[in-house]
Amino acid sequence: MRRVLTALLAAAVLLTPGGPRVAWADPGTQSGSASDSAPARAIRLEPRAARDVAAALLSEGSFEAAQKLAQTLVRRDPGDVVAQLVLAQSSLQLGQIDRAREAGQNAWRAASTDEERYLAANATAAALALGGQRWRSQFWLRRAAQTAPDEAARGRAIRQFRAVRERTPVSVRLRFGVQPSSNINNGATSDRLIIGGLPFELSGDAQALSGVETRAGADIDWRIARSARADLTLSLDIDTRSYTLSEEAKDQAPDASGADYAYRSVRLGFGRLARDADGRGLTEAKVTLGADWYGGDPLAHSAGVQLVRLTALGERDRLRLELAGERRWRQDNDLRSASTFSAGLSWTRRLAPGQLRFELGVADTASASSAVAHESLTLGVGFSPSEPIFGAEVDLWARAQQRWYDAPFLTPDPRHDDRISLGTTMLLAGVDYYGFAPAIDITYDRTWSSLALYDTESLAVSLGIRSSF
Repeated sequence: MRRVLTALLAAAVLLTPGGPRVAWADPGTQSGSASDSAPARAIRLEPRAARDVAAALLSEGSFEAAQKLAQTLVRRDPGDVVAQLVLAQSSLQLGQIDRAREAGQNAWRAASTDEERYLAANATAAALALGGQRWRSQFWLRRAAQTAPDEAARGRAIRQFRAVRERTPVSVRLRFGVQPSSNINNGATSDRLIIGGLPFELSGDAQALSGVETRAGADIDWRIARSARADLTLSLDIDTRSYTLSEEAKDQAPDASGADYAYRSVRLGFGRLARDADGRGLTEAKVTLGADWYGGDPLAHSAGVQLVRLTALGERDRLRLELAGERRWRQDNDLRSASTFSAGLSWTRRLAPGQLRFELGVADTASASSAVAHESLTLGVGFSPSEPIFGAEVDLWARAQQRWYDAPFLTPDPRHDDRISLGTTMLLAGVDYYGFAPAIDITYDRTWSSLALYDTESLAVSLGIRSSF
């Protein structure tokens, strides 16, 4: 769309069969003179000039006049993009939401350039948001970001999207990914186990099986109440994972199938998020009920509580403290039911090269099963560069964990595990489409256990789709 021309003053818009005419009083005519009774002089405008007048009227705040002239142009040619845009914007200013939405959508259909599409999408999104249809407004703001003529316009669309999303009581985040994995069953790296000096051969399905994992999920949050300082929310988290065994895995474990390792979980939560008066921190308390299935059969029911505190320490530092407790009632084997209490602390610092973070976590799991009861210590570090690397937004992380089990299991001494995890996430924002971009996750996990049965190693590469804003 071309730039708005110099604003022209107009007092009234007259409709004629040949096209719009703008009429105004002669500046040289004085009130009360004989010429006051004469009709206003009319000038016929070509459609191009009329569009410029309508845009100028809009820019100077003469919304009713701009709307009338735009309506005349639209009746002449419903595909007049400029007229539809002026009609949408002027109708918005006059509080005529339905007319503004219709004009914005008509402008989108008639648009032929990215600038026209961007303006049409913005106008439609504004009308939908003002009309309370915030879900549809977010879709149109994604369209605006997709068709933005430059980075500044795209940034405005993204900020508007986030503002509308913040005011939307229900938010949905979808997840999907496919990843080849060298160990989909968390099986042992060795084919035999030494107990009491005697070797025992492990079955094929107890060893690591390679294959492909397909994961899908959704996080749904519903804000049921909001005040100036706090929100009350309900949440529903769903996660599903299905597997396909490789030909090598099928040869290793002929009786196994991918369905044996399929996993599903559902979590229902109720939480309260409280913001500090100075805006520098927030506290969230949450209660969660959950259920898990493994191999198509019920695995566990659970109930948990979580307390999270986020605090800004100056302009560059952020501190996160988490305390949690969970009780799991195993449905496959009640002996393995457990209660876990954990605490975590993470510190994030924003630097010129990127964002650096450190993590510390401790946990204590109590259970009647010696294969489950243990304590753990986890240390982690992560780094997110400020600038994209080959067009990708990158996050790098590493974690080390030690586990000490409470009682002996299959061996005279209690089991002890050392574990390292390395990973990176690459969001290919350069190939963003409607605010969604491909994401690649690469993770490596290695566990050394005093009991060889629990020596594991896995490498997984996941390809998924995520929102880039």
